Amino acid sequence: MAEIYNPQWEIPLPEPLSFSLTDLKDPDKSNLWEDIWTDASFDVNQPWLKDPNTRLGIKAMLKMKRCDEEQTRLAWEGENLSYWYGRELAALEFAIQIPACELLFLFVYIYVCVCR
Repeated sequence: MAEIYNPQWEIPLPEPLSFSLTDLKDPDKSNLWEDIWTDASFDVNQPWLKDPNTRLGIKAMLKMKRCDEEQTRLAWEGENLSYWYGRELAALEFAIQIPACELLFLFVYIYVCVCR
């Protein structure tokens, strides 16, 4: 990052991290816990950083988006199930019309009568 850094960007570079896992877990020894957006060089108001209601709103919007995606997936599954059922029914109706499949017709008739 230091090689491609441009000072005109006015974005602070992160400090190099320790290779010690113990040091990384300690907030006093590691700058890994610092949020770059809270640095004094930024003059931008970040409502998601300060306002808990904004964070709740973001989480709610993400949850709604996941619900919409799941609803779309369920619609696809319903369409696939209807398509599959239609093909299976057409194949069964075709098979019943063939004289060599009279035994199949008998099994289907018994199944329908018993399962109702």
